[in-house]
Amino acid sequence: MNLYKNAVAAIGLGLFAISAQATVVADGFFNNGLTDWHAGTGDESVVAGEALLEGGVEYIYQTLTLSGNTSYVLTFTSGGVGTGWVDFYTTNIPLSGSSVPVTFSNSGQHSYNFTTGSGSINSKLEFASVIGNITIDNVSITTSVPEPESWAMLLVGLTAVGGIARRRRAAQYQG
Repeated sequence: MNLYKNAVAAIGLGLFAISAQATVVADGFFNNGLTDWHAGTGDESVVAGEALLEGGVEYIYQTLTLSGNTSYVLTFTSGGVGTGWVDFYTTNIPLSGSSVPVTFSNSGQHSYNFTTGSGSINSKLEFASVIGNITIDNVSITTSVPEPESWAMLLVGLTAVGGIARRRRAAQYQG
């Protein structure tokens, strides 16, 4: 009976490891103001836990390091009245197959898929207000598929559980 409990626990831990997603953005909820972000031209601020980009072209950015050959999902919430854009400023990574920057003008949750090329990439994730006032909140970048290391850990764990079960079964028949 303990064998089955151990097997279920090992599978659960393996699935948990696979479902874990690495978040790349620091303080995407703006809990610390703009301390983890760089402000552009001066009218950027944090109001009620959201980054506020007022009038004209105002922007905030964060420098990120992204793994090569990895699929990611960028999500964020926008509000206010105006038009903004999001861009990977230094590398021009296409978001959801479209050219960059991607323009958004409706309030709500936004989600964009992108895949990096080979090698580690340093890039600036930049949000800007083009017209009017916009707010940005809940910014996150997560891996959209399990990394190979997660699959390898699951395989090693399942192999170990199988080996233990086989040895116990063989010991029962001998003793």
